[in-house]
Amino acid sequence: MQLLIWHYNNIFITWLVSYFIIRYLCLFDIALKGMDASDEAVMRSLRRSKIRVVVLMFIAHSFFRQASLKELQKGLNVCASNILGAITGDGRRYRVEDSLIGMGLLERAETHVGGYAIICYRLTEKGAHIGGMLEKEPRINAILGELKIYR
Repeated sequence: MQLLIWHYNNIFITWLVSYFIIRYLCLFDIALKGMDASDEAVMRSLRRSKIRVVVLMFIAHSFFRQASLKELQKGLNVCASNILGAITGDGRRYRVEDSLIGMGLLERAETHVGGYAIICYRLTEKGAHIGGMLEKEPRINAILGELKIYR
């Protein structure tokens, strides 16, 4: 039981630190003066899919700005096939060109440890820029408020 409480406290502290780091970067590092044509297309694509927005914001608020499929699955309470479809595109429900990797917001990082491959999805510079713009939209804040993850 104590290990479980320690685990949840550790997750909360990680989230809290990453939240303030992201807020600091949004205030000083990211200039949101204008959008080019590719940013408009990305925002239009993200407005069509709630799961893409939630996955992007979850990774943007994680400590190292990366997360594995298992972390996403447990943190968002969404099945793995929907998460993978939003990240990589499955060709049926999620188009590959509209996926988070296809739009250049995330990248796949693979690490080999002890004969096993650990696959994480990492936020790119463009993903951080778009994430900062998404935080300022009231509709997106309403979606994130429903999930009670970020508020």
